[in-house]
Amino acid sequence: MNNLGEYLCENCRPYFEQLNRFYEDKIKEFEERIIELERENKEIKKRLLAYENAHTPPSKQRFPVREKSSSGKKGRPEGYPGSTRKFRKPDRTINLTAKKC
Repeated sequence: MNNLGEYLCENCRPYFEQLNRFYEDKIKEFEERIIELERENKEIKKRLLAYENAHTPPSKQRFPVREKSSSGKKGRPEGYPGSTRKFRKPDRTINLTAKKC
């Protein structure tokens, strides 16, 4: 870009040099910012690996939100035979009163 200054007239050359310095400074700022963001990105990815390895318990893993199915109610199908235990009569009954509320 410095070679372009040779082809400019004497009146335009100072403006060109000023613009050139301005853009070189901006480029340096952007390069520094890119380095900073890459460092930050690397740190975030490193922290994220703690949640994505094979030894992470299921309670700590993060899952994508699933859509709810609208296929009907949850639970066992209608008419399915139950498998609960039968009630027994209690051996004894104890009456208790509360001393504090």
